Amino acid sequence: MQMYKVFINDKPILIVNTIQTEHIASDHLVYQYQSKKKLLAVIAEYQESNTYNKLILYDKNTNVLFKKLISLYKIIKAAGGVVRNLKGDILFIYRLGKWDLPKGKIEKNEKIKDTAIREVEEECGISKLSIINSLPSTYHIYNLKGKNVLKKTYWYEMKCKDSKAPVPQIKEDITAVRWIDNEAIEDVLQNAYLSIKELIIKYLDIK
Repeated sequence: MQMYKVFINDKPILIVNTIQTEHIASDHLVYQYQSKKKLLAVIAEYQESNTYNKLILYDKNTNVLFKKLISLYKIIKAAGGVVRNLKGDILFIYRLGKWDLPKGKIEKNEKIKDTAIREVEEECGISKLSIINSLPSTYHIYNLKGKNVLKKTYWYEMKCKDSKAPVPQIKEDITAVRWIDNEAIEDVLQNAYLSIKELIIKYLDIK
């Protein structure tokens, strides 16, 4: 089954080409694509709902449906990192009551990889970073100045050789930066955004 995933209000939107048994549940909203206008209405219903915790969008061609979905929004591109130190700990930031990963918007004419390294350096006060691999991008719909926008975040696995303690970028509402070891990862992910949680779980499964 081919699938895309977008998050809104920390809830997933799945784009699939066929409906599976696990998609049919009382807390799932299922919609077969008909038009962009109807799609917007369904997403708005899901966004405001306290009943549904998963939206299933389906069409034979998931690539086309995904492109139609993202065409509904202004696209903001960002980049960040899953950063490990020499001990293998992963770098997390604490912002607005949630554990998150360092990331930020891509500036005009800036290369994506340069953004990822710059944002980690700025948000965490560290240096001596190198990119090891590309990781799956995430997509997140959120409200910006009264309008919904869609953020695409490019993620990279990074290695950090900096031995000094990280420092949070307070002006970006980051109040803590921590190196988290494998034993503490599960506790941290209990208070992380679902997109971040899934990204880290997939990353650790690969490793």
